[in-house]
Amino acid sequence: MGKKRAERASSFIFRNKKEKMDERGLSGIITMVLMILLVLVAIGIIWFFALPLFSNVGIELDTGTFTTDFEIVEQSVILVQNEMENNVTFNLMRKVGEGDVTGVNVVLTDIDGNSEVVRKDFESFAELETKRISIEFSDLGLSALASVSVAGIFDVEGSEKTGGVVEEYSFTGDGGQGQQGNLLGVTINSPGQNSFSPYESDMQISVTTRGDNIAECNFTIYDYYGSGEQASGMMTSCGSHTLQAGALSPGRYILTVNVRNSSDNHAQSSVALDFVGRGFNSNNQPVVREILSGSDLTLEIDNQQGYGQIHYAFADFNRDMKLWMRMDDLNSAGELLDYSTYNHRGLIEGLSRKNMTHGRFGESFNFYQDGDQIRIPGSESTINYGSGADKFTVLAWIYATNDSGLDNNDRQIVTDFSSGGVGWNLLAQYNPTSQMHRLVFGINDGVNNNFCFKNNIDLTDGRWHLVAAYFDGNQVGCAVSDGGTLSAGTSGSYTGGNFGNADPVIISSGVGTLNSWNGSIDDVMIFERTMSGLEVQSTFLGSVYRVTHTGLVGVQEYRAFVGNNDLAGTHVISPIESVNI
Repeated sequence: MGKKRAERASSFIFRNKKEKMDERGLSGIITMVLMILLVLVAIGIIWFFALPLFSNVGIELDTGTFTTDFEIVEQSVILVQNEMENNVTFNLMRKVGEGDVTGVNVVLTDIDGNSEVVRKDFESFAELETKRISIEFSDLGLSALASVSVAGIFDVEGSEKTGGVVEEYSFTGDGGQGQQGNLLGVTINSPGQNSFSPYESDMQISVTTRGDNIAECNFTIYDYYGSGEQASGMMTSCGSHTLQAGALSPGRYILTVNVRNSSDNHAQSSVALDFVGRGFNSNNQPVVREILSGSDLTLEIDNQQGYGQIHYAFADFNRDMKLWMRMDDLNSAGELLDYSTYNHRGLIEGLSRKNMTHGRFGESFNFYQDGDQIRIPGSESTINYGSGADKFTVLAWIYATNDSGLDNNDRQIVTDFSSGGVGWNLLAQYNPTSQMHRLVFGINDGVNNNFCFKNNIDLTDGRWHLVAAYFDGNQVGCAVSDGGTLSAGTSGSYTGGNFGNADPVIISSGVGTLNSWNGSIDDVMIFERTMSGLEVQSTFLGSVYRVTHTGLVGVQEYRAFVGNNDLAGTHVISPIESVNI
């Protein structure tokens, strides 16, 4: 009996211990499960708040996976840095690689270590495409430029990201320094003065070098438009060199001077230069022959001087040239320059773009669609048509093809027309009978409309044509060049009154809804006198420019212009000359 109670007691104690052990085991499992759940919840909370940060980091890192690279094309770099201008221009080529490039940051660094960043945005920048970059840095406070570098700007899933610097061009070589620690460098002195000496056509190349232990200097001259090296040589004194006459034809070139020190470090500098050729007088000016006969003065200019590539010669007589847009030259504000003494500016509007390699003489402007035009404010006051009896002549070179989008619409070339229909316009008018665009020049006083037209020469035949229009106070005349010959149109008598207006001259379009030109336009000129067909022919198409001004009294003034038939449109201008009659 006692033994059984002992067994029962022992069994109870054992069960008690076992139950307590089972309870402790279950409690531990529950605790562990709860801890795991808490950890998972904590991780979820942290992940919820941290995910955007990791996502952004992922985008940042994605830009680092791009293989996009750029190259500053060495031969294209032009640095002009003097008291008048501070500008660097270069071709930037995008190499093969991933990434949507929307622009670049250009870092300019001077020899004192100061840097400025200039941003250039692009609508697109495809693989293997080349962009022309030009930066005016006069207002950036930099000293002599030491280097230019480029970093890409990318669009990554709608966010703009900037990459690191991937290309650098040094104007001071590879950063080498002489024994005194002076940074190696070279500057071409007064780039505007590095011109060709008159008559003999010798070119004086003058440079200033920086740094110690300079071993040699050499120069290379490249054609500006990409046809390669034209001349090269050593500069024995590292100060100046004379390039002998006849080494170059008239044109535009890039002069690059390279300097090397004894440690084999290099530096170079480049400028663009125009060579106008030989055959002018001792001051590098046109030679004009003045022939006096009573009250008449004849001016004669040989426009076959130099290498036989002279393309025009003319005289601005008593400031009667009211406008000359060469379509080559822009000011710092990006406006087209006027070479007349009235210094107009052309406002470039729409998609109008300068074409560097397709001008009749030098460069031209391309126009693509309606609204593309060059507006010339102030011309309405300078070119005054008064009562309608004032005389004037309009000249322009035009180019278009049948497939350039001219279709069967009239297209404007040059106009001075008000919204009320008063003024004049020079245009290519579509003729449904011949299915060609003929030249038409019309004058309208708002009621009377008289015009000249020229049939049988299609202005969209893929050739450059000189178009001319004139008003002599009575006749409305026009002409078109066909090859080397000027062909006159059918003129009309003007029966209206005052056709002056308050609107400016516009190239390629006009006030209102007039259709724009679709093609290229070059060298637009307006003279406030009637130029005969012979004078127009001799200006652009002949061998000798010759014009006679009659009935003169007192002091007469003129400036002569002679230019070359090259891509740069190089030219020379005489000072104002006077003749007392």
